[in-house]
Amino acid sequence: MEEREDACPHIVLEELEIPQGSTGMPRQSFGPTAPVTVPQTSDPLRRAPEMFPESILHTNRLILRPFDASDIPDTHASCADALTQRWLPLPKPYTLDDATNWCTTAAHALRDSGDGIQFAVTDAYTKRLMGQVGLKKTDWRALVSEVGYWVSPWARGHGIAAEATRALALWLLADQQFQRLELRAATEDTASQKVALKAGFHPEGTLRNAGFVHGGRVDLVLFSMLPGDLAPRAQHYKS
Repeated sequence: MEEREDACPHIVLEELEIPQGSTGMPRQSFGPTAPVTVPQTSDPLRRAPEMFPESILHTNRLILRPFDASDIPDTHASCADALTQRWLPLPKPYTLDDATNWCTTAAHALRDSGDGIQFAVTDAYTKRLMGQVGLKKTDWRALVSEVGYWVSPWARGHGIAAEATRALALWLLADQQFQRLELRAATEDTASQKVALKAGFHPEGTLRNAGFVHGGRVDLVLFSMLPGDLAPRAQHYKS
């Protein structure tokens, strides 16, 4: 998932909310709403409900939205790709049934379970799938989550991963008021490490034998981003 070394594009971020109870399947239109506020409980370290609002995020070039059935062919092609398979422990071989399950069921079930939220990264003009970015292993008490992503073969080399990851980080740490976002990349996956740095993450060290890919166990480089690492909100949001 090689990414070009250009600077991360300026991000203009909006949030749209889909009414709670949505199945995650396609809708005809979405209306803009105010930024989501999650109610606080009596425990200041705990929030309710422990589920992210189903949202759509916009950058200059990208739209991050829930997966739907229209994404099945491109998801299949992307996740069956040799480079994607090298660094992600996806099913191998990755079949059309795997893509169908992810786009219509699994990606939405992960949000419903509280694990995180998954976004289809699409081109703002052509609407074609460019990749995936999402949150996982969310700790709602500590307000910590982990970001992961892949980039479609036809979208590589244009800074897509860094732009999408930065947009998701802004949404999580600013709007959702989380306190820490982590990113892990295999020590030999230098492209993902460049993405992390370009998106504004800080390296913290190496987690020995902490990951696994089809080739076996791997060491992981740990990166993080905190609310204090973000530029002022006025620089990232449409006025």
